[in-house]
Amino acid sequence: MKKTIQTILLGFQLISFSCSVSDPLDSESVSINTDQAITLKTVQVSNLKDQGIYQVSGIIKQGDQLIIGDRIGLRHAVNIDLRSQAQKNLFPRGRSHNAAVAVTSLSTNSDSEITAFDFRQGKLLITPTANTPQPRSTASSFIQLPTEQQHISAIKAGPFVIATGIYEEGRYLLYSPEENKAAYFLTYPDHPSYPNIQEKTKGVLYASTVLKARPDNQAFVCADMYSGIIDICRIESNQIERIQQHCFHYPKVNIKEGSRFPDVAYSQNNYFGFSDIAVSQDRIYAIYSGKTYKESGKNFQHCQTLLVFDWDGNLLSNFKLEEPVTHITYDTKEKKIYVSNTSLFQLKNL
Repeated sequence: MKKTIQTILLGFQLISFSCSVSDPLDSESVSINTDQAITLKTVQVSNLKDQGIYQVSGIIKQGDQLIIGDRIGLRHAVNIDLRSQAQKNLFPRGRSHNAAVAVTSLSTNSDSEITAFDFRQGKLLITPTANTPQPRSTASSFIQLPTEQQHISAIKAGPFVIATGIYEEGRYLLYSPEENKAAYFLTYPDHPSYPNIQEKTKGVLYASTVLKARPDNQAFVCADMYSGIIDICRIESNQIERIQQHCFHYPKVNIKEGSRFPDVAYSQNNYFGFSDIAVSQDRIYAIYSGKTYKESGKNFQHCQTLLVFDWDGNLLSNFKLEEPVTHITYDTKEKKIYVSNTSLFQLKNL
């Protein structure tokens, strides 16, 4: 099972296109119209290759502190002081209590913590940021999620961990570490070409997700990488409730059930969806690709469309980006948006 998960998981190099010779029954694909979109100019801030980072897996920027996820280096992330250029390695590779085998969901929260999720070991790694005033602890820690489940992405939101995975019980896990209590909420998106597939199969189909929590920890957004589906939810009374779900297009896939584990293979003509999200207290900033592997090859995840939503789920704006990018972050200190590929850029006029 875990080997199969690794072929569909997460991020840009883990997807399987094994059934791409012929397309499945084509689902309605709704393109996001960018004809009238304003182009946002970018200003380069840093060449990340100069920092020894060649494949970025996530970015966080808070004032002078830049945290970069490193997909292929000896550490999973590095904290760079932009004034002194000093570096601090975060989340070393390994199986010790503060190390990780393979991570997703690089994020920060209102507790001045940096988190990353090790989906191989099912644990959320936590370390204080460099800007933390009088941190409670300078040591890294982790939260172990229920070991009987296959978890994919996870973030911390106040006292809870929110996670997605191959769950039959529901779309989202809401886990309380203090009470060691797990609860599952909401349903997976359907697929019009496969209306009768099992919940476990839907879990595989919609496995690759981006999760971000609102700074007040009362809401979160989940976007799918291999479709145009984005889900905005609130956390209330220890429950998850859906605010709004948009589906710009469904994934183009071939699905076979009946074996011990469902076979979900994406078409090379599948439109890639959202590669990353940034959030502020009142806005959601989602970068969207809309490209296919057949047309764009390994660059299919590079995004030049920025969609801006409010937390009620209204699509407010859509912009074109000068540079094709893969990651985005909102700097709460500067109130500015930054994006990256192998360089870090600031978005202007937003």
